[in-house]
Amino acid sequence: MKKIEPVEYFDLREVIRQDPDLKGEHGLWLFIFYNAYQDLATSRGGDSEKFRSARCFFTNPGGTFELCAEVLGEDPDVLRERTRNALERAGKLGKLGII
Repeated sequence: MKKIEPVEYFDLREVIRQDPDLKGEHGLWLFIFYNAYQDLATSRGGDSEKFRSARCFFTNPGGTFELCAEVLGEDPDVLRERTRNALERAGKLGKLGII
């Protein structure tokens, strides 16, 4: 299975279609992860419901993010760190004060 690397733009539907390992449950969890990431990467912060929900997804210990990472075959701490790095590269980490 391919390693998941948060990126700013790509067609997730095409990635899932082309990789048989991402069908079914894996594809669903990848879609959930990607949506939460995109909600943070495109957010201006504040009190939007999307922002709060995405921040909660990534930051609640023992929450859905850990399950998502495990289903995707990733170590939750490593995936969270890679997500943090991607948000930092996008110039979002300091602005949003998250993960």
